[in-house]
Parts: sequence; structure tokens; C-alpha cells
Amino acid sequence: MTDFWLISVPLDKTSLTSVEKLKRNLAKTNLASCCRFSIPELKLVFLHCDRFVEFHSQHGSYYKTRIPKFGRDFSYHYPSCDLFFVGTSSEVFRLNLEQGRFLNSLQTDAVENNVCDINPVHHLFATGSSEGRVECWDPRVRTRVGKLDCALSSLAEGAEVQSLPSITALKFNGSLTMAVGTSTGQVLIYDLRSNQPLLVKDHFYNLPIKSINFHDPLDLVVSADSKIIKVWSKDTGKAFSSIQPQTNINDVCIYPNSGMLFTANEDPKMNTFYMPALGPAPRWCSFLDNLTEELEESPESTVYDDYKFVTRKDLENLGETLLP
Repeated sequence: MTDFWLISVPLDKTSLTSVEKLKRNLAKTNLASCCRFSIPELKLVFLHCDRFVEFHSQHGSYYKTRIPKFGRDFSYHYPSCDLFFVGTSSEVFRLNLEQGRFLNSLQTDAVENNVCDINPVHHLFATGSSEGRVECWDPRVRTRVGKLDCALSSLAEGAEVQSLPSITALKFNGSLTMAVGTSTGQVLIYDLRSNQPLLVKDHFYNLPIKSINFHDPLDLVVSADSKIIKVWSKDTGKAFSSIQPQTNINDVCIYPNSGMLFTANEDPKMNTFYMPALGPAPRWCSFLDNLTEELEESPESTVYDDYKFVTRKDLENLGETLLP
């Protein structure tokens, strides 16, 4: 997997030095996932493809450990200080950051788990498996509270697929909404109170869904596969917009409360897109709003504005039928 990271820090000498240290430390590694803790002291956790888990603070790397199996994704449960790791195993490994040790794992029914997420409201923990199922767990009692067969639901909607879909993306929104992305290019929107999807959105490229984000101000979903980013209504599935970069996409990040999107892609540089219809530009690049307003006020005339189109009958009346 290509290495990408986005770090927001104050532009002073100390912070720039920290960024340079981070770049040097990660230059020779492959990352599977990354997470930032929303606490006063900025901390980062990196999951490497060689099973190592590396912890960073503002002064650099300060601890490194390994998980028993190769990991693919992880989530942080704030109430219990647990890191949940999923990967090439049926177990969900728990690393408690308060006690500094591994706790008893969660045993799922899956052969492998690809992705996981934690609901930000009631902290329900969900995993997505290679068999196309989503399992939901209550971290307080460490028991499974539900299971969804998303592969069967995507097939039941008449989607044209050639193989059994696996789960490649998972995202909660609010307390009751969950979006599930499949390896065959479908995004399923669920209400947690029902085992049937409210909506199935097909990208029609038969490519795995890489990323799912919710845009709450306009009730939109921003989903991406390696080829295209699609923006559509969460309620109806109606297309709102789409972006097709020139390079393959690995992930998409929306800057909070704005219309700016960042993409991690198969290219040395990250792509940045600004969609005024989604929201204003961030404060640190507010000049983009002025540019878009100027473009709207002074539209360029097309080359056909001063032309009149005529039919063949008009040419016969003008005696110009010999024109090429």
C-alpha cells in the first residue's frame, strides 16, 4: 500500500521539525491504517503491514509493539481506552492503552475481517468480513448483538455481480445509520433497527469501495472506489456530483464543515478538490471562495455565441448548397 498521511499542525519551527522526524521514521515502512486521538496531547497510532503498531506523539515515535496476526484496520474505543484490531484472523485483538497490555480477544464468526468502525454516539463496535457479513458488538459486555448478511442484501437488489461480495468499507453516521461498502462496488445504507438496507447504491464499475464519508449539512454520502468519487443523496440515492481523478484512489478525506476533499492516491502528490456546492472553503484558504465568485460573475463566452445554425433547407434558399 502506498504511504499517505495528512497532518494539521501550527506552522512554527518546532512543528515543522516534528513533521520531518515523522517523515524520516515512516519513510521505509508500509502503513495499513492510521488513527489520531482527539485529546489535548496530540498522539498518532500507525498500523504497519508487518504487524507492528507504532505510537507517536509530538516529539516523535515513543513505543512500538506487534499484534499476533497481520492487521488491516483498527478503531479506538474511548470509554475503555481499547484499541480494536481486525485482520487476517477471526479474532478482534484488544490492546488496552491504560493498562498497557493485550486483553481477551473478541471471537467473530468470520474467517477474516477487513474493516471496523465504532459508532460515535453509543460506541457500538462493528466489523466487516471477507464473507460479506457485518457483526456488531457491545464493547461494555464484549458480546455480539447483531449480524447482517450484506452480501445477500446486495445480490437481492438485482445488482450484477460475478462473485460473493466482501466488506471493504464501513462507516457510522449518528446513532442509527450505518453505511457498508462491498468489493463489487455497492454501498448499502442501513438503519440499525432493521436487517434490510434502506438503500443500495451501485457505482457500476465492479470495483471495491475504498472510502465512505457522510456530509451531514446536505444529507449526502461521499463514496469512492479506485476510479471515481461519487456524491449522492443519503435518502434517495440521487446523484449530486462526481469526481474522476487521473490516478487510482486509495482513500478520501473531507475537511470538516467545508467543500474541500483530499484523496490519497497512486501518485506522489495528494489530489485536492474543492466543491463550492458542498460548503465554503476552509479558513486557511478562504481565497478559493473569492475565485469561485469571480468565475460565476464573469462567465466566458463560447466560440458559438455569435454564430447562427442553419438547416440544409436554409442553405438551398440561400443558394449555398455547394459549401463543403
